[in-house]
Amino acid sequence: MSTVLSSIALRPAGTADTSAIAALHAASWKLAYRGLVSDGFLDEGLEEGRLAHWLVRMATLPAEDLVMLAEDPQASMLAGFVYVMVAGQPEGHAYVDNLHAAPMLKGRGIGRRLMAAAALHAMAAGCHTLSLTVLEGNLAARAFYDRLGGMTQPIGEFSFGGAMVPECRVSWPDLKALLAACGKQGMDAAQAAGASTDFGSR
Repeated sequence: MSTVLSSIALRPAGTADTSAIAALHAASWKLAYRGLVSDGFLDEGLEEGRLAHWLVRMATLPAEDLVMLAEDPQASMLAGFVYVMVAGQPEGHAYVDNLHAAPMLKGRGIGRRLMAAAALHAMAAGCHTLSLTVLEGNLAARAFYDRLGGMTQPIGEFSFGGAMVPECRVSWPDLKALLAACGKQGMDAAQAAGASTDFGSR
């Protein structure tokens, strides 16, 4: 774990990263959503659909929002990314629209580091709370958010991938507590950003 993390660097994404983001997004969905949505949705045109989605998103990204990449410079690979939305959200609130780690690197602490970066961006933008949504059947992701202290609430079903899929909202009412839950990855992200590492709750 430490060997992988030691080589991982975070940086904001640019338009030149669009193809890599879209490819990782598709690969992550294929792993996490198999059995939750139709095979046809995952196997037919998913990569092209994600690329079209990210081409628009990166070209129109609001200044308040952030797409942060985790990458391994030595291997020249994208290890993960997070997309944090502040624009259009309720005042004082940020929303994590995407959080993905490369399938072969799951369990290596990349998600914690990206969540810490998301919390730091939200705090810098004046936000006090953060949330995201997750498919109810995505048990691995839900367990990860539970370990970070997220509060989970079912919010009903929505049409996705050719099926009606139940989802949950996961919320963090205290961003300092989220950073503390990220552990060493939270400390590393805070220090890299020049932020305080005093994660005591308000």
